Amino acid sequence: MRISARTRYGIRALIDIAMHDTGEPVPVGLLAKRLGISKNFLENLMLICKRKGLVIPSRGPKGGYALARHPADISMAEVFIALEGTSHLACLSYSSNCPFSDYCTSRDLLEFLDKAMVNALSSVTLESMAKKQALKTPVCIL
Repeated sequence: MRISARTRYGIRALIDIAMHDTGEPVPVGLLAKRLGISKNFLENLMLICKRKGLVIPSRGPKGGYALARHPADISMAEVFIALEGTSHLACLSYSSNCPFSDYCTSRDLLEFLDKAMVNALSSVTLESMAKKQALKTPVCIL
């Protein structure tokens, strides 16, 4: 299974915001620099996250993004679905167009895997990911 660059970087961005929560929004330029991605790409990711209720933007000299809720209240399933658009694997997204969907065992397997993935991601929070990342992150002066 492939996960889009949007989802991979979006997850990293949200983890970074959770890790560096000081009560002030994290500036986009600083976040982009820490993640090693373009500011424009990051702005697009944050716009998606804003629309899905994951972050709150702030304008002005101290502007940037802050999490909309406490990281313990944001599941990775919610993040994944917000960024990927769906949790559905392959044909589950468009099964109504498939003439075999009513009796396809491959579809049954994909449904099983999809439910397992959502359950696994639902058991992980943004807070737990930020704590794990903090243990792996070298000291950074940025």
